[in-house]
Amino acid sequence: MKRKTARGALFQVANFFSDVPLRAMVEFLERHGLSAEELREYYQKYMRNVYPNRDLEEILG
Repeated sequence: MKRKTARGALFQVANFFSDVPLRAMVEFLERHGLSAEELREYYQKYMRNVYPNRDLEEILG
């Protein structure tokens, strides 16, 4: 079995922030008990400078 690398995980997270429709993101947050604020903080800390998504930034504030 091939082991996932940190780079592979980053790619998957980047896909979440760039390719997943907003409604699906909201459903994910609800299903996992996360807030939009937590999503915004994670995006700003880890993704904004690597894989920016201006539309998402406008929505999250």
